[in-house]
Amino acid sequence: MLNAFQLRYRNDWQYSVLCEASAYINLKQVLGLDNRGILRTGKGTMSTAVVYEPFESPPDFYIPSLNLFVEVTHSKLSMFESYSRCSRLRTEDGRPLPPVPHLFIRHGKYLEAREQRRLLRTVFASVNPADGSILYIPAKKLERYPLVEGYEEGGEPYFAVPWNATHWWKPAELRAWVLKEAGSCRRSS
Repeated sequence: MLNAFQLRYRNDWQYSVLCEASAYINLKQVLGLDNRGILRTGKGTMSTAVVYEPFESPPDFYIPSLNLFVEVTHSKLSMFESYSRCSRLRTEDGRPLPPVPHLFIRHGKYLEAREQRRLLRTVFASVNPADGSILYIPAKKLERYPLVEGYEEGGEPYFAVPWNATHWWKPAELRAWVLKEAGSCRRSS
């Protein structure tokens, strides 16, 4: 049986697959990986098959050589459309979001990374076809951002991260971080 989230987005699964494939290709190019260097680990990653299993799953990708997990999220909205949507959202404590476009990451995905003790080894990739960007943020950094209610009707909270270069990394910045940090993550796990 599908849960509320799956029911809401079941017509978007093919779109999600395209976004996951875009992230997969981008990660391979940016990090110099071949097909064996990045593993699909999430339930249903890059597949349109219906997944009837429990909701949470491992992140979409795992890069063994870096001991790094990547969870893909996406938005169909342009920055302008995001700005319009954000103007009606409030943080969990009732404050309005700052009047800038935001990208959103589901709180459950962050909690899953924390519970599995891979918070320092997980990066979120936000694929945004409306403006042609793929942006990255380390999972640990999400703790700086507010949680919002009402992003999805009846859904769980989402982190609201302003949509700009101060908060998100472009692919080259991900590469620089991996060269600097992922090596220490590999040694500490």
